[in-house]
Amino acid sequence: MPGILVKKLYDFKGHRDSVYALAAHDGNNFFSSGGDGLVAGWNMDHPDQGNVLAKVPNSVYALHHLVDKNLLAVGHNQDGLHLIDIAKKKEVISVNLTSNSIFDIQSFQDFLIVATGDGLLVLVDRNNLSVVKKIKASDKSARCLALNSKTNELAVGFSDNFIRIYSLPVFSLKKEWEAHTNSVFTLQYTYENTFLI
Repeated sequence: MPGILVKKLYDFKGHRDSVYALAAHDGNNFFSSGGDGLVAGWNMDHPDQGNVLAKVPNSVYALHHLVDKNLLAVGHNQDGLHLIDIAKKKEVISVNLTSNSIFDIQSFQDFLIVATGDGLLVLVDRNNLSVVKKIKASDKSARCLALNSKTNELAVGFSDNFIRIYSLPVFSLKKEWEAHTNSVFTLQYTYENTFLI
C-alpha cells in the first residue's frame, strides 16, 4: 500500500495555550478554542488573521456549530454552556449545566447533547438551553460523542474505558463494552455505519 503524502499548507497562530477543539463553519472557515479561553474564527484564505468571537474565563474543550441558526455552542471546563451569535460576536444565552467540564457537544433534532466530566449525558433544548434530560452513565467522564442519523444511535466514549451505544431519541442503552485500557477520547461513525475509535 502506498504511503500517504502529507504537506503542511498553513499555520494558524493566535492561541496562547493548547488548542482543544475545532469545529467546521463552511468550506473555507472553521472555529478553534483552547486553554486560553479564546474562541476564534479562521479563514483558509487568510491564515494570519484570526477573529476572536468570545473569551471565557476557563479552557474551552467543546465547540459545536448550529448551522441553521449561525450560532456556536461553547462548552468550557467550569460548568458553562454558551451560545454565541457568530455574526454579532455576542453571547445569546448561557446555562450552568454541571460543576464539571464539558467535553463534547452534538446536535440531535431540536436538542444539544452534552458530554460532561461527571459522567453525564445532558439533553438540552437548543432554543432556550433548558435541560430536558440527564443520564448518569458513568462515574468517570463522558469524553466524546458520535451520532449516527441513519440508525438513530449515539456512541459515547468514557474515561472508564467503555463505549456505550444509546438508541435515540429515548436514550436507552443498547450495548456497552470495555474498548480500551484507558480513556476513549474520540470516536466516529463511518459511512458504512460502523465506527472508528
